[in-house]
Amino acid sequence: MLVVLRDVGVDILDKLVRPYQKGFKDIILDVIVRTEEQLRCLMDISPVRFKEMQQSHPFIWGQDVLAGLEISDHYSKLRAIQEIKNLQLRLHRIYVYI
Repeated sequence: MLVVLRDVGVDILDKLVRPYQKGFKDIILDVIVRTEEQLRCLMDISPVRFKEMQQSHPFIWGQDVLAGLEISDHYSKLRAIQEIKNLQLRLHRIYVYI
């Protein structure tokens, strides 16, 4: 679940705790609470995740900030390369220990 607010101070987060705990007591839900500006800064870190959210998210209320975000394929490619290199490192490490 993505919650985009104008401000994400401690006082705001404190107000979200009770409804979150009450509403999602029986299910596990990953909640991202950010401002729109913070959200834009995350685009290069998790481009695939945000692209999926942008394409298939159910919109509930307020301004749909995901619709206006431009997520570059450049960051997705960099992330894929990083994942492949990490897998190579793990495979080499496993091979050496076997």
